[in-house]
Amino acid sequence: MFDDNNNDYNSSSEGHSSAKLTGKVKWFNKDKGYGFIVPDDKTNDVFVHINNLNKSSPAIDSLYENDLVKYNVEVGRNDKISAVNIEVLESAPRTFNSSSRSNTRSFNRSY
Repeated sequence: MFDDNNNDYNSSSEGHSSAKLTGKVKWFNKDKGYGFIVPDDKTNDVFVHINNLNKSSPAIDSLYENDLVKYNVEVGRNDKISAVNIEVLESAPRTFNSSSRSNTRSFNRSY
């Protein structure tokens, strides 16, 4: 949890928050290897890096917009907050953007 008195997360000896937090994936770009989670308590967005997905048990290869997740936070270099120990609680329905589909044309041939 975030402690307003010292602007730090209460953490265990490993540097992780002791309590699991929940939130929704705001966005995640697998090609760039990072994204953000919006915590359920509406505090600041939490950064998530692809390396932390691979360290989760079971390993996760990607997150998708609106997935519901449970995670710990870790205070890293430069006091940056990151999500670690991520679990997907509920996968959001997958939607496909029409611009991402291949452009195919149908031709009407009359002889």
